[in-house]
Amino acid sequence: MVSGILGSGGMGAVYLARDLRFPNVVRNVAVKEVINTQGDHAARELILKNFSREADVLAALSHPSIPKIYDYFASSDRAYLVMEYIDGRDLEALVNQTPDFLPTEPSR
Repeated sequence: MVSGILGSGGMGAVYLARDLRFPNVVRNVAVKEVINTQGDHAARELILKNFSREADVLAALSHPSIPKIYDYFASSDRAYLVMEYIDGRDLEALVNQTPDFLPTEPSR
């Protein structure tokens, strides 16, 4: 169940949603949507293939700073990546609010 939008860009958006597969557990997820409006059939297929490859690569990674991938699927002219929702500021906001270089050490 989608509850809001986290961000959007030229090719789609990222939504905040609740994973309904676990009715007794509230687990929020981020759902990345890619809208494939390419008119050329070969280009559309390439975009879908690249999206699937991105999902496979991300699903294979295991690091505390990378969200876990739960699922991905395509429907008509859209593809979706369902991933762990991590509450916090996004990198663009952090960079825009930091006048100097970002610190390399974690803040305490």
